[in-house]
Amino acid sequence: MTTKVQKKTKKPTGRPARYSDPNEFIQKAKEYFAMCDAKDTLPEKAGFCVFMGFHKDTYNVYKRKRGFTDALKDVEARIQSAWVARLGNKAQAAGAIFYLKNAP
Repeated sequence: MTTKVQKKTKKPTGRPARYSDPNEFIQKAKEYFAMCDAKDTLPEKAGFCVFMGFHKDTYNVYKRKRGFTDALKDVEARIQSAWVARLGNKAQAAGAIFYLKNAP
């Protein structure tokens, strides 16, 4: 007597991803940097996460997702570049150094 063993299919758990299309994600990231430029503020990871509508843990999930890796590397590079540029101003260098040393 043979019994059939049914394969259990793994059902997705949790909330669906806010961004499933990398191009949509990139466009929204560009909006964040444009907003920072318009408000004359420095971009930072926490502000980016708030703007995108997700938690920093979700940010790390997107970093491992296919299609989003390069986009997030670009985001991190742009944020770092803005803070490094601030090092040129000696009056504001201490804050920039602190941010760059402690940026997650």
